Amino acid sequence: MPENQQWRIDDLDVRRALPFGGREMNLNKNQLVEQFLSCTRNLNEVEYGDFKRKVGLYLQRMEEGLGTSSPDVEMLCQEIRRIVVFQPSGNINQTRQRAIELAQKIRSQV
Repeated sequence: MPENQQWRIDDLDVRRALPFGGREMNLNKNQLVEQFLSCTRNLNEVEYGDFKRKVGLYLQRMEEGLGTSSPDVEMLCQEIRRIVVFQPSGNINQTRQRAIELAQKIRSQV
């Protein structure tokens, strides 16, 4: 690796945790939300920390793809982040279900 190019561990973890190995995908907004829903539904993590990290990364990826959104969509994304990352219940199944419900609301608004 060239001296001027440094990789952080986080960069590598993000690529591993994201669908398609982190490759750029040209997805429309509905497809981005569907990808978030699919990845969140299919997570098989037993440790809440691993679940939180991956859902947080999927959410970040979706937000980046959605770009500037309506205030309602931004509020729903913030709520997903709040329940998954900042104020978690620790219950993976319960949190997953609530995140999916919120993402479905996002899907109806994009």
